[in-house]
Amino acid sequence: MKDFTFLDLTTIDSLRLLENFVENLGDAINTFRYFTKRDLNIVKKHIASFLVLENDAPVAYGHLERVDGIVWLGVCVLPNYQGRKLGMMVMTELIAKAKKKKIPEIYLTVDKSNDAAINLYVQLGFAEIEVFDDYVKYKLSFV
Repeated sequence: MKDFTFLDLTTIDSLRLLENFVENLGDAINTFRYFTKRDLNIVKKHIASFLVLENDAPVAYGHLERVDGIVWLGVCVLPNYQGRKLGMMVMTELIAKAKKKKIPEIYLTVDKSNDAAINLYVQLGFAEIEVFDDYVKYKLSFV
């Protein structure tokens, strides 16, 4: 696997790189809709938020965000980089950060049709807790 760099978005000003990532999502914007309704500056308020860079170009994104007492995990890999274990790398980093910060559980939602992501989440120990028309809610507990 090539060398990738993690860039912490909560501590440095790199919104231009995040903008670049979002602009390059292509069809993935239909499954990772997080930034369609949020200002990019939201990353400064996250528990953890980072870009994964390859040769200074953003190729993946991940975050942990507390909303109304619940910690949500978000992850996205650019379409051209999917299938290269980047999702696993991002998820592993986010789970480690949650454990380090003693967060007892994290949640995520995923479109029902996103089989690759669902397989990854289940492999990492997430349990399905609620099913909706178009998506499924998962939880990972550390206790």
